[in-house]
Formats: sequence, structure tokens, C-alpha cells
Amino acid sequence: MPITECPHCGEPLTTGTGGRRARCWACGEVVRSGTGVRAGRDTESWDDDRPPRSRRKRRGTSGRTILAVFGVVVLLGLCVLGGVGYGIYRVVFDPVRFGPGDWRDRATPDGGCTVQIPGPVQDLPLSGGGPGIEGRKYQYIVPGRDAAFMFGYMDVAAHIAPADYFDRCYRAELDEVGKALRGQLVRDEPVDVNGHEAREAEFKPSTGGRVVYRMVLLRGPTKARFVMLFCGGRNMSAADRRKFLDSFQIKFLP
Repeated sequence: MPITECPHCGEPLTTGTGGRRARCWACGEVVRSGTGVRAGRDTESWDDDRPPRSRRKRRGTSGRTILAVFGVVVLLGLCVLGGVGYGIYRVVFDPVRFGPGDWRDRATPDGGCTVQIPGPVQDLPLSGGGPGIEGRKYQYIVPGRDAAFMFGYMDVAAHIAPADYFDRCYRAELDEVGKALRGQLVRDEPVDVNGHEAREAEFKPSTGGRVVYRMVLLRGPTKARFVMLFCGGRNMSAADRRKFLDSFQIKFLP
């Protein structure tokens, strides 16, 4: 079959012979077939009773696909950001919530002092001891949150614990706590614990929240016991700090 060009749009056409009319597949115009020459400049277009078909344009789908993919990515990104935002809020601002059943009594080995802590504790030796000094500490650091409880004691033989020993120990501990927290001391005052000598300090750590440190002196016939209570953090409520401190009980002197 002769191959011609459409005289209207220039698209290549494959037509028959015999002068038949053919309709261009591209523009829909009627052309005369069978000339055996390239139609265009030297051929005459023929009219047809039927109106020419308009060339159908393909609707592009790539744009819609890209928009759909972009929308899905944005939605997933918002979900991820929402989860991260809630995690940050929970770690930074949301206080830990302890139920009544979480609080359990913790005691010194001889049972002389007890306090309630809302979680499993680590039993650790008290550092800084020496001859005539012994002690332990029990701490619970809330997993994944900025909150901690500590209950410790230090027994010192009476002959090496002069009258000013409590004040010296308290000031030394206060300095260490302040350095560790890198915070501001906002309160330091004596407190009454069943008539025993005690002091309590409150810090505002650089990470936020509040931390309370208390030291109590219990003088027995042969030794003096220094009890340390520590609680606080960015995710600990004031009510839980107070509950921990108020739960401290003295059963008997060392």
C-alpha cells in the first residue's frame, strides 16, 4: 500500500488505491487515497459530509499519581511527627503516674527505718565509707523517664561522730547533689522528723522539675545513723515527692 502524508497535519498514512477516501487517524480530516505520491502541498483535500473527528487527547495519569504518592508521604510524615511529638511531651512534661499498689515498703537491713518506693530498687553499697562507717543505698530510677527515688543510710561509730558531724556531712552531700544536678538551690531549711535532727533542701535542676534531698540524724547508744532521702525529676509530681518523704518511719534507734 502507498504511504502518504496527511495534507492537513502531516502525519504518515498507509492507504489503499483506487481513489478511495480515507480519514486521517490523527486529525480526522478526509484525504484521497491511491495517488501514489506524498500528499500535502500538491494534493487537494476532499470534503466529507461527516464532521471531522477531533483528535482525542490522552489524559495524563502521572500527575495524579505523583500527587497521590505525595499525599501518602505527607500523611505518614504527620503520623510520625505526631508520635514523636507525643513521646517528647511524655518524656519532658508528663509526670509519672503511680497507683496505690505500686508503693512498697523498703527497710534498712535491721528494720530500724522504712520508706515507701513505687518500684523495684537497686541495692548498692554506699561509697565513701571507711573504718567504723558502713551503709547501703536503695534507688529506683523510673525507666525512660526523668524521675528517681533514693533511700540510703550510713552508720558511724559514736566515738567518730562529734556534735558537728551531721552539719558537715549534710553540707558535703548538698554540694555533691548540686553539682550532679547542675541546678539552683531554691530551699534549704531544718525540718522536724519525730523530734530528730534533720534538714531538707530543694533544687531546681537544669533539666527542669524539682528534686528534694533530706538528711536525718538518728543517734543511738553506740552509733549514729545518717538517713538520706532523695526524690524528684522532671517527670515526678509534687504529690509523689511528698508521699515518698512522708512515708519515712523510724521503728527504733540503731
